[in-house]
Amino acid sequence: MKFVKVKTSEGERTRKELAQAGVLDPAYKIINKDGYLYFAIKKDIAGYDIVTLRGQKFKSKKPKTLEEALEGELSYEEIRLATKSFDIIGDLAIIEIPEEMKHKEKLIANALISVHPNVKVVAKKTGAMEGEFRVRPLKVIAGENRTETIHKENDCLMRIDPAKSYYSVRLSHERERIAELVKDGETVLVMFAGVGPFALVIAKKKPKTKVVGIELNPAATACFQENIKLNKLNNCEAVLGDVREVIPKRFVGFADRILMPLPKSAFDFLDVAIMAAKDNAIIHFYCFGKEETVFEDARAMVNNAAKKSGVKSEIVNQKIVRPYAPRIVQISTDFKIMRGL
Repeated sequence: MKFVKVKTSEGERTRKELAQAGVLDPAYKIINKDGYLYFAIKKDIAGYDIVTLRGQKFKSKKPKTLEEALEGELSYEEIRLATKSFDIIGDLAIIEIPEEMKHKEKLIANALISVHPNVKVVAKKTGAMEGEFRVRPLKVIAGENRTETIHKENDCLMRIDPAKSYYSVRLSHERERIAELVKDGETVLVMFAGVGPFALVIAKKKPKTKVVGIELNPAATACFQENIKLNKLNNCEAVLGDVREVIPKRFVGFADRILMPLPKSAFDFLDVAIMAAKDNAIIHFYCFGKEETVFEDARAMVNNAAKKSGVKSEIVNQKIVRPYAPRIVQISTDFKIMRGL
């Protein structure tokens, strides 16, 4: 087979050049002989001394990362572009493919499957989250033609279709944190509940509680209801509807603890959350903001909402949940509601 022959002193520079050009064959060992290095190549490349030798393959090993799986298939620059972040939900991987790498999307998707054999479907994001249900358009580019999956998180099984309802695997630690704060006997209300991840985790970990989730999206609510059955929970209820309409009818002064996991616009519903709160209830309010002022801004929103509702509020904790964009973070503000003071 064909090898590029270079002096040993030029070896590292040449290896990088061949890799960037996408011609280096990483399946074969580099030969070091008589002051020269020989790099196996998959095709001819101009400007180098090319010789024919018998090569020796590396013992096959499974690539550990997407970058490793793409070595020898793409140039260094293409690998840098291709390996943007991806999420795995159940056996479904959701990946970002830059427009300039669209012609290589199937190669990238199949490489991802080779690294994660549990993945049966790869879908790419084709746009930003849109509509009142915060749904991101997806297109399947490898594997089975579906976007629905069963995902396990914090000992809970969840049927999820991210093409029809919002779900973030990156909030699993936050859901676990909240569940650990819940006390036996509490009534918990989850606004904007989605397919039920917060409600399910709490209900599963704390069986001596009553958990209700309210969700506007019919597709998400249907999954939420199925997930309650899937986990055999008798302390959890999924309610379809708008929190502004449902809470005044059924849940005024209902909850010891309220969750508001809608960081983009939860501040618009602080008055409704306060309406649902018992005296001394804890509300977990999520929002986005500039990292320099986000805690101060969140405190101001909480204090203003409490004042308008005629109650007192006390901030008990604030923390960054995750980075969201350059200099933008998502935070949780946990605060207590006190009535009659």
